[in-house]
Amino acid sequence: MGNPNRSENSQAVLNQLLSQQDSMTNLLKALVNIESPSTDAASQKQIIAYLKNEIEELDYRVVQIPGSSSGGHLYASPKNRAKNKPVQLMIGHCDTVWPIGTIKSMPLIQEGNVLKGPGVYDMKAGLVEMVFALKALL
Repeated sequence: MGNPNRSENSQAVLNQLLSQQDSMTNLLKALVNIESPSTDAASQKQIIAYLKNEIEELDYRVVQIPGSSSGGHLYASPKNRAKNKPVQLMIGHCDTVWPIGTIKSMPLIQEGNVLKGPGVYDMKAGLVEMVFALKALL
């Protein structure tokens, strides 16, 4: 038999995430519209700053680590993390293969519940999932 509290907790997290679909979509649109090609380290700074702000709003301490050939990295940890408790590591990237200007020739479009555009699938939707997973855990 399963743990009934676990099932209730899972349903509560699912309900919370379902209630945030519009916010998730809006964040994804914002991230896709910030072009961040792999070959242009300077372009990645804007999306990194945007994500830093999103995560700081969740009461995380966020450190921006400069990159030598990229826009850098973010390291975030909860400000009030309990010592000796398990932690979760989430890793992603914010660069895309698409050069600056692609958003003009291949704009972000929404068809029903599907968003299409440069970087949506890899990896900007994953970044949205990370932010909202942290929000759900709050």
